[in-house]
Amino acid sequence: MPARLGQVLYWIACGVFAALVTIASPSGAAEVTNPPLEMTINPDGTVMLGGELIVGRDALESKFREFAQQKKPPREIQIRPTEGAKYETLAVILAAAQKAGLKAGLVMSPQR
Repeated sequence: MPARLGQVLYWIACGVFAALVTIASPSGAAEVTNPPLEMTINPDGTVMLGGELIVGRDALESKFREFAQQKKPPREIQIRPTEGAKYETLAVILAAAQKAGLKAGLVMSPQR
C-alpha cells in the first residue's frame, strides 16, 4: 500500500472515530478546595496551628475534630517541624489527625 493511501485511510478513520466519541465539557465553575492548614512543631514541644498556639493533646484532638466536621474540611495538614523538634510530638499529631479523619503530611526543609 502506498504511503499516501495509508495517510488518507488514517485520516478517514480518525474522523469516523471522532464522531463516535463524545467528550463532556465541564459545567459551572471549578470547585475550589480549601487550602492546607500549616502546623509548626517547635523544639520545646509547643505546636502552632495557623498561628494559634495549641496546648495539650486534648486541645489538639478537639481542634482536629472541629476541622473535620466543617462543611469543607481542610485539604490536608502540612506539618513543619523546626530543627530539634521531638519525634514524640510529631507522632501525637499524626495520630490525632488520623483519628479525626484528616490527611496530614510532613513538609521538610532542605538540609544546608
